[in-house]
Amino acid sequence: MYRSFYGLAVAGVLAIGAVHLGLAFVIGQAVADRLIAREAELLEDLVATIVNAEGGAEAVLAAPAPSPLLAALTREPDLRTATIRANIYSPDGFIRASSDANLVGLQFTDNDELAESLAGHTIAKLESLGGKDEQIALKHFDRGEVIEVYVPIAHGGKTAAVVEFYRRPEPVLTAVAESRAAIAVAGVLSA
Repeated sequence: MYRSFYGLAVAGVLAIGAVHLGLAFVIGQAVADRLIAREAELLEDLVATIVNAEGGAEAVLAAPAPSPLLAALTREPDLRTATIRANIYSPDGFIRASSDANLVGLQFTDNDELAESLAGHTIAKLESLGGKDEQIALKHFDRGEVIEVYVPIAHGGKTAAVVEFYRRPEPVLTAVAESRAAIAVAGVLSA
C-alpha cells in the first residue's frame, strides 16, 4: 500500500515538473518574442526621430555615403554598445551606407526580410548566424545568434530606405533564461 502511495506521489511530482518545464519553455519564448518586438519598436522610434532631425526621409539617400542618418545612429551611445552593424538599403536593395564601409554598394538578392521591410513592414527576430549572404562579415562575432531588425523609412507613400540592425542578443537571452529559471524554481517549490 505504501509503495503504491509513494509511486503515485513520485508520479505526481514528475507530472508537476513536466508541466512546469513545458511552461518554462512556452513563457520563455513569449518573453523573447515580446522583448524582440519591443527592441524593434524602440529602433523604429529612434530611426523616426533621427530622420526628422536630419531633415526627413529624402535626406537619408541624398548622397551615396555616408548617410547622416547612419552616422547619427552609430553615434548613439546605446547603439554603439548593442549594435554590431547597421546598414541602410535603398529601395533597389543596394546597401547605400553601412557601419562597415566594405559593404557599401553590395546587393543581396535573396533576403526575404529586406523584401518584406521594403514593402513597409518592420521585421525583428532572433537569427542564427551563418546561413545568409547578408550576414557577411559577422562570422567573427563570437555568439551564434543576433537580433536582426529591419526598419522601413517611408516617404511620399513609399519606402525610401530600410535600416537594418544586427544587435547583440544577450539582454534578451538573459531575460529568457531568468524567466525559465524562475518557473523551474516555482515548479520545484510547488511540488
